[in-house]
Amino acid sequence: MFGVNVFGTLKVIRRFIRPMQEKKSGSIINVVSSGILTGTVGVLILSLLSERAMYGYEMLQEAERRSASQFTMKEGTLYPALHQMERAGFLKAAWREGESGRARKYYSLTAKGRRHADSKRRQWESISAAMRAILGAAHG
Repeated sequence: MFGVNVFGTLKVIRRFIRPMQEKKSGSIINVVSSGILTGTVGVLILSLLSERAMYGYEMLQEAERRSASQFTMKEGTLYPALHQMERAGFLKAAWREGESGRARKYYSLTAKGRRHADSKRRQWESISAAMRAILGAAHG
């Protein structure tokens, strides 16, 4: 239906799904599995940096803004992921003066990182299509 190997995609999804934990945030209840978040941090970083170079805190703010505060990430999650991706050759970092005049470490994608970002985006779209098909069938 979507040109997706749903059974192969389900194997990928299973490794991210853990028992759901509820966390109250103001009047909104966010139900998010830490395993799912772990799998999305890299995709989120690659996606943001495919648009432009950013410093870490800017990525946190942008993710929260675009998700209407449904996706909040701690610095303790972001920076280890950035460092790992930099070691893998997906990112390069350079210190430069930000808009406020403060020196900030800006991250950008390397050519290898751009290819990896494209691959991860296709994987995410495949998983998302499979989940929509499953959720739609379950509630249709």
